[in-house]
Amino acid sequence: MDWCTTVRLAPAATLAGAPLGQPWSGATEGFGQQDDPKKWGGWMTASDAVTGERKWQFHAPFPLMGGVTPTNGGLLLFGDMGGNFYAFEAVSGKKLWSTDLGGAIAGGVITYDSGQGQKIAVAAGMTSPIWPTPKINGKVVVLGL
Repeated sequence: MDWCTTVRLAPAATLAGAPLGQPWSGATEGFGQQDDPKKWGGWMTASDAVTGERKWQFHAPFPLMGGVTPTNGGLLLFGDMGGNFYAFEAVSGKKLWSTDLGGAIAGGVITYDSGQGQKIAVAAGMTSPIWPTPKINGKVVVLGL
C-alpha cells in the first residue's frame, strides 16, 4: 500500500478528555495529516510459494486493503480502495477484466456455484473516519461468470 499519514502524538493528559465510544487516535490532528489521495497506490505481487521468487506485480491506482481470492480455475480476484474490482490470470499476471463498483473494496471476495453457474460476490462501499473514500451505502455485488 502506498499511502502515508503523518501523526503527531497528543500529550498524554488529553487521554482523560477522549470522547467515550467515539473514534480517537491519540493524534493532535484527528487521525493525522493524510497524503493527498492522488499519491495513493497499491501493489499486487505474486511470488513462488516455495522459492519466494517474484513472478509478477501489478500497480493499482488505489491501496489494496481487501481480501485476495485465488480460484481453482486460475483466476485471482481482488479490489482496491477506489472501488475497482479486478480479475487476473493468476499464473501470468495478465489483467483479464476490471470494473468500478462505486465504493471502496476492503472486505473479502467469494466465489461459489449457485447451481445455475459460477458467481462472484464482493462487498463495496467500505467507509471509515480515517479513509477519505466516498461515503456511500455499502452493497454486495454479485457477478456471474
